[in-house]
Amino acid sequence: ERDLFTYSSLIHALCGVGNVDQAESVFKELVESKAFIDVVTYNTMLDGFCRCGRTKKGLELWRIMETKNSVNIVTYNILIKGLLEHGKIDEATMIWRLMPAKGYAADNRTYGVFIHGLCVNGHVNKALEVIKEVESKGGRVDVYAYSSVIDRLCKERRLEE
Repeated sequence: ERDLFTYSSLIHALCGVGNVDQAESVFKELVESKAFIDVVTYNTMLDGFCRCGRTKKGLELWRIMETKNSVNIVTYNILIKGLLEHGKIDEATMIWRLMPAKGYAADNRTYGVFIHGLCVNGHVNKALEVIKEVESKGGRVDVYAYSSVIDRLCKERRLEE
């Protein structure tokens, strides 16, 4: 009989080698067993979906996680990163904007992931707006985020900025 640790480890390993279909099958088996599923296991499956571009499945899982109150800041970081890695700017921005209403404050990792993703997708002006917004609220953006902005500005030949 498998326990949560075994299921979670198996899902993590399968996602790690890119076998998300098999990981999803194991995850469904866990769900059907009616066992308690912790946020780490949910996040592992969410990360698997996002890494392979199944952002729709990722969003569906996130909604389920929300109903079960099984989310944390890592959940949001995974989802925002995954959406941006696959060019889903509007969806990532929606999640970013929802976070405070759901009681989650962005951390340095969230800022970095969001700003970097915006820059990679060619939205440096939006990234600059996010930095201003964060700093106006007393937050700080790390060197990773600034490096992403500088890199994008250079690629766009906006060296004066």
